[in-house]
Amino acid sequence: MRVAAAEGLAASGAFVEERVATLVEVLRCDDPEARRFALCALGAMGTHAAAAVPALRQAIRHHGDRHGREVAMEALVQV
Repeated sequence: MRVAAAEGLAASGAFVEERVATLVEVLRCDDPEARRFALCALGAMGTHAAAAVPALRQAIRHHGDRHGREVAMEALVQV
């Protein structure tokens, strides 16, 4: 369910601040797949997700697996 929500939030065009805040919350969940989708969604939002930069930096430092850290780094570059 969180994965579908992250995908939907990235595709939506309205309420950018709320979408970013929701995706940042997903980064704190226990589901690594949901976190990766949230990272991808934030990256896809580009500069609209600038408020998520601190959370993206934290994800790079604390994500549980190498692939997750790589996805976080890519998202940060995109933002």
